[in-house]
Amino acid sequence: MVQNEIFKSDVIYMGTRLVPIGELKNIFPEWYESLKKMYKEHLPREYHYITDFNYGISTTLNAVYTIDFERAQARYLCSFEETQNEGGIYHPPIRIDNELFFAPSGARKWAFYNLNTGLWSYEDIPKRYTKGEGSFIKFWIIVNDMIIYLSGQTDHIISMDLKTKKIVYHDCFGEIFGIDEQRPFFSSIIEFGDSILLFSEIDNNVYKLDIDHWKLFKLKRLDSENNGIKAAFFVPNTDYIFLIKNYTGKNIGSRVMRWNTTTGHTEDVICSDESTSDSLFGDLLGEFCFYNDSLYITSQKESCIIKIDWERNIAHRIQLKADFNLLCRKDDFYRRWGEELAYTVVAYGWPRRKFTIFLPYDYSIADIDFEKGELDNKRKWIVHGIEKLMRQSLKLKSNGVYIENNFFSVKDFLDEIARK
Repeated sequence: MVQNEIFKSDVIYMGTRLVPIGELKNIFPEWYESLKKMYKEHLPREYHYITDFNYGISTTLNAVYTIDFERAQARYLCSFEETQNEGGIYHPPIRIDNELFFAPSGARKWAFYNLNTGLWSYEDIPKRYTKGEGSFIKFWIIVNDMIIYLSGQTDHIISMDLKTKKIVYHDCFGEIFGIDEQRPFFSSIIEFGDSILLFSEIDNNVYKLDIDHWKLFKLKRLDSENNGIKAAFFVPNTDYIFLIKNYTGKNIGSRVMRWNTTTGHTEDVICSDESTSDSLFGDLLGEFCFYNDSLYITSQKESCIIKIDWERNIAHRIQLKADFNLLCRKDDFYRRWGEELAYTVVAYGWPRRKFTIFLPYDYSIADIDFEKGELDNKRKWIVHGIEKLMRQSLKLKSNGVYIENNFFSVKDFLDEIARK
């Protein structure tokens, strides 16, 4: 998540796009060769994620943006047609060809925006698949020629065919969970060979999803020393899946483990530096990032990243270094987004192999060198073209309190009141 420096209440979430493998082969040959090497014999899917973010949405305003990631600039594109949407009820879009697909995050419809015509279209979600404010999609992956969406309610799985754009709802849970049985809150879904594996935050089971028959199975039970899995990552062309454990014990140095899928053996990742063995992984861990055949984990509470030697099952900390203060924040406004760091790493410009990390306290971004742990080219986010949208929002929310900002002065506010 990134935030405009001027209009501080508008937090932008970034989207991504899908590109046909054939386009990668023609336009990005280096990227195509990297993927071909990773999957060795063939590329099993027709589409591939490009984490070069082109679009984003606001969590507080009804706004969709175009993104210039290199310059850290966002420009207002359009708004959802639903008048009650004040932001945050849709995920960032996935772009396929000339259409943006918005998955619900508290909405009762799927939203589609045609970039050629500038027109919206919507598809209602059946009532049986909505709860409370609507349907809450948690995350998704691409498998072959479809996107598999996992709902936060965890009583169904959704698929979208990338060719026909048809959305199908699958009831996969009834056969292995009773009516009164607590269903797992899934935290991660990964593709492993020909299998789709799901992991839960509240139990130690590994679940397998059969997408040919849309059935769910309990595949394996992991060690009993943790209370579920927070994140999972399969190291390409190996037998290893690394897991961040939802560990509640005293030994916080064993929060990550390696699972050998061939032997079934699991073991904790160990620290190569004895002096930091008790606090290697800190209190909170973020997400996995795979770069140059090395596996990294970001921290949510410390200015460091963790590098894991996946072959030797050894890890060590790399402190982040920069010529700016990583913990800088201007005022207590940022406290409402949480006290902990939340370094989110994204990749963009693959032919140039550049990676960027989001800085959580002042909502800027910087390029990252994983090996050296160095951050540079820091840039602040600027949002353009939302002045009118802000004025409309203020008209609806006039409650006797107004905070002046650079887009809308007190004089502008009083003029609006006088015209009512």
